[in-house]
Amino acid sequence: MIKFPTKAKAPFKLDMVPLINIVFLLLIFFMLTTTTATKNSAEIELPQAKTAEKSNKQFFTVTIDKNGSLQLDGNATTFETLADHLEKKISGKKKCGGFHSCGQSHRI
Repeated sequence: MIKFPTKAKAPFKLDMVPLINIVFLLLIFFMLTTTTATKNSAEIELPQAKTAEKSNKQFFTVTIDKNGSLQLDGNATTFETLADHLEKKISGKKKCGGFHSCGQSHRI
């Protein structure tokens, strides 16, 4: 048998540069040729409230963590004194003993 000399095949290499060039050209083309749509919206006249009243409701946050400690609006308290502290907050008495409605935050 006759053996013919063969060349070793070079591994296939895909050149990505032309593909990337085409993608960027298409991207630039579409960015330059598209027009942005302006949204034409209808003018709507919203109704105005005539009998609205400002709410004077008070909200309190009571927090109980996994250790069983209790907080009222971020201030530490106990279950025994919780009712007294809530009554003071609701009545609006300005006492500086830890819980009051003077706008300052105090810790016991």
